[in-house]
Amino acid sequence: MSQLNKILLIASFLFAIQPTFAATVVVDHPATAATEASAQEVRAGAEKMSFRERLATKILDKKIKKAMQKSEAHKAGNGGNILSLLSLIFGGASLILLWVFGILGLLLALTAIILGIIGSKKENSKVMAILGIVFGSLTLFLVLLAVAFLASLLTLV
Repeated sequence: MSQLNKILLIASFLFAIQPTFAATVVVDHPATAATEASAQEVRAGAEKMSFRERLATKILDKKIKKAMQKSEAHKAGNGGNILSLLSLIFGGASLILLWVFGILGLLLALTAIILGIIGSKKENSKVMAILGIVFGSLTLFLVLLAVAFLASLLTLV
């Protein structure tokens, strides 16, 4: 059961026990669809809360805000590692395609290095970005090694 579901379960339990208290807690939270006018109506009809109720309200409100922030961060983090993933894919493909289509492997290697550098600076998961940079650099090294070898063969002739 997720954190947000637990908090909503607690809020519904509080609503069953003491409706004015729970309605104040739920309406005060910005994630609910209730308007400020309805929140004021609930507060006007509620009698003064005891210390224990105010404390429970603050605790529950903090838990709801924390769960909402985690939920929003999780939603934002789902698609956040796309540059690193593309860097890893292009780096691996460049190693394979270098032997079949030389120029395509070289272009993918350069793309993997660029995306890896950008991804390592902007994103949380740096492992995929670093692997993409390594694969792309290895491909570039192999290209330079092949060019040097061909140049040395041409000087012998």
